[in-house]
Amino acid sequence: MQLFTANSHQWHRQRLVINPAFSAAKLKLMTPLVNECIESFMNKLSEKCEEQQEFNIYLIYKRLTMDVICRCAFGINTNMQTDIDNEYMHKAEAVTNENFENNPLIRLSYLMPWLIPVLSYIVIGQAIFMQFLHKWKKSAEELPRFWFVNRLRHVIDARVSSDETKRRIDLLQLMLDAATPNQIKNDNNGDVMSKKLHYDEVIINVFSFMIAGYETTSTALTYCTYILATQPTIQEKLRAEIDKHQDKNESDYDRIHNMIYLDLFIREVLRMFPIVPKTVLRECNTTTTVCGYIIEKGSVIRPDMFSLHYDADLWGPDDPNLFIPERHLTPRHPMAYMPFGQGPRNCVGMRFALVELKLCLTRLLCQYIILPGDEMEQKFKVHEKYERADKYYQETLSLFDQYLPIGYPDRIRARQKIATIERFYCCKSAMALEDYEDCL
Repeated sequence: MQLFTANSHQWHRQRLVINPAFSAAKLKLMTPLVNECIESFMNKLSEKCEEQQEFNIYLIYKRLTMDVICRCAFGINTNMQTDIDNEYMHKAEAVTNENFENNPLIRLSYLMPWLIPVLSYIVIGQAIFMQFLHKWKKSAEELPRFWFVNRLRHVIDARVSSDETKRRIDLLQLMLDAATPNQIKNDNNGDVMSKKLHYDEVIINVFSFMIAGYETTSTALTYCTYILATQPTIQEKLRAEIDKHQDKNESDYDRIHNMIYLDLFIREVLRMFPIVPKTVLRECNTTTTVCGYIIEKGSVIRPDMFSLHYDADLWGPDDPNLFIPERHLTPRHPMAYMPFGQGPRNCVGMRFALVELKLCLTRLLCQYIILPGDEMEQKFKVHEKYERADKYYQETLSLFDQYLPIGYPDRIRARQKIATIERFYCCKSAMALEDYEDCL
């Protein structure tokens, strides 16, 4: 069972172990790894600029974020930003292209939370069972999820058996430091085993972080780039702040955290364009009454994130449909903003994702000016999609889904104004992969 789907003491035990991996001290240690990936990204961007042709930067962002995940999650330099046929990239694409929404078990799990553990065990269970299917093992190992799980197993085996004295600083090593091959107790009596992870839990959690941090961060970067292209005043404010901090004798980690306007900018991007609005759900553990409505024990609650993020009462007095970073200087209701969830079960990798976003944007704006294209869509169109769930459940229900399929061109110009380069950005929703379009 992985952290995202674990419950009760099992979740608490895993969270206790994984939380320190994303502390400020650990993030500072991982910052050089992120910068190495961004350097490769900037080199790739420079090559694209020389071609003087439009291209889809979202594809480059995806390679960047996958590179970051591979290096920071389990310490592998895959060279995927320069290798167009990189196997890690192709397998990651195959995993994320799986349409889980069409899986009846996935749909039922929205309504019956007890199905979630069943789905979580499938990946590990199938991988273990596969070892006994010698006849079909070779072909089964090429399936994307099995392929990643097996790679993780090999990396873990190599590290456990290695006598290497140089300490690694990636997420996998931090988890392995708290790992054990023994059975784990999920009690809450302070037993030392309650602060351990089983090796199988290490595998499924690292795999989950890899998939969760891949398209989400690349999509967020694309939304940020779109806003920079459509809001030149905001872009100049942001660039001025970045330039102001460049000459300060600070570490990269401290520098980006001292950029107030950059933080406000990213907050506003994630308010208007929450990347994974369907992932926040809670199960009511006791019958209660909220605003006159009785919520039975066992009911699954999923907040409508778009309604919260665009509520005029929560985000006024300025129009919530306008992009205004300064609105985040005003204290708001703690539950009005939840791109990373809220409460103790919020996204454990939130701070890592923000560090990655900030480091990338500061490098990008130091070197380039982003300009709108001739055919760029000025406003996003939000579509509401309702789907009947009768065939998956006895009651008549509606599943609400909002997504933002966007394709738009814009231009990026080197700050030295040597040339004007036409770019084409394809911004995709992180909600339904079938909404993604090839915008070239």
